[in-house]
Amino acid sequence: MLSFSVVTNILFFSSVAIVVLKVIFRNDNVILRLDVRFVLLCLLLVVFRLSIPVESPLVSRIPVFKLYPEAYRFMREPLFEWIGVGISRIEILTAGWIVGALVWIVKRGRVYYLTARQIRSYRLLRNPEFDGTVEKINGEWGKDTKFRLVTAKSETVPCVFGVFRPYIVVPDRNYSSKEIYYILKHEMLHFYRGDMAIRILCEILKSVYWWNPLIYVLANLVVDMQEINVDFEIIRKLPDLEQLDYSDCLVSAIRADVYRKRNPYMAGLKKGSPSVTHKRIGLMLKSLNMSGRKTVASIMLSVLVICLITLCPSVFIFEPYSIPEADIEGSAGIEDGGICYLKNSDGTYSVYINGQYFTTVTKVFDKEIQIYDNITEVKGND
Repeated sequence: MLSFSVVTNILFFSSVAIVVLKVIFRNDNVILRLDVRFVLLCLLLVVFRLSIPVESPLVSRIPVFKLYPEAYRFMREPLFEWIGVGISRIEILTAGWIVGALVWIVKRGRVYYLTARQIRSYRLLRNPEFDGTVEKINGEWGKDTKFRLVTAKSETVPCVFGVFRPYIVVPDRNYSSKEIYYILKHEMLHFYRGDMAIRILCEILKSVYWWNPLIYVLANLVVDMQEINVDFEIIRKLPDLEQLDYSDCLVSAIRADVYRKRNPYMAGLKKGSPSVTHKRIGLMLKSLNMSGRKTVASIMLSVLVICLITLCPSVFIFEPYSIPEADIEGSAGIEDGGICYLKNSDGTYSVYINGQYFTTVTKVFDKEIQIYDNITEVKGND
């Protein structure tokens, strides 16, 4: 079920999780202690929760008695009428949200189309060594994926594009056998791991939540962690000296890159920002000297992060407390400016003033005010 409270809670908890993960991302030692795969998993869980902003079947509703109910009523209060229908602030904001989302979806869809058209115009790379290396890497992973290898002088670094028909773009220059292996393995791993589909999902989220700057932070973190995870996936299975060879290959590819705005639909050995480039290389070098054993602090932090990401937005829903509008409509308390209480099943009391619901309190402050047990009694005293 999609509702104001559900969307608000998911956005709140997801925003807190993004801030926490951004802080974690800035510390290399914390990333290594938690494991780069775990950090990426946490980011993807946030992405998927934002993609499905519906109420969980395990939800536990927590009523909020102060500020939130007043803010909710303020948002729901009609500002004007249009063709006989009252239009509230929340409806105006929702309409603006939808219009903005549609505009951004069209813009980002156009970028994807132009990128696909450009890559399809590149010259096919007909090189037996490249073809043989693709077959070798497919065999290592038990895959039979058909990659279309293309080359272009306009591209300065290798990259992969496509979800169902993958293209690997290779700059037009000479490579050693090791460079060919590392480059192709890096790009093919992006495809095997579904990174291209995740990037498209992140672009959709950026379109839907176009007004939230933290969503852009989340999308950038996902892209950066995808690159770091592919780097680590490759070096995990290499001897120490060959790990350094891969690092050298990465540095060489990045140096050859002409830095420009990152295309969100292409993954590869892109330069990115200087800080991220330094982080990728620094993490690989630090991992060579770090023990794989987790500390108590890293385990506790892992539990805290995973609970914040999965438990809070799916199990706890904070919502403004009130009784259903159907019960409020036509109800009355003591007339001529009077006040009455309506006792609720959870031990709280709904306050009515001039026949209108005002707020909910946890205890009765004036025992001389009439207390009713149900809405029928309130209506009976209309």
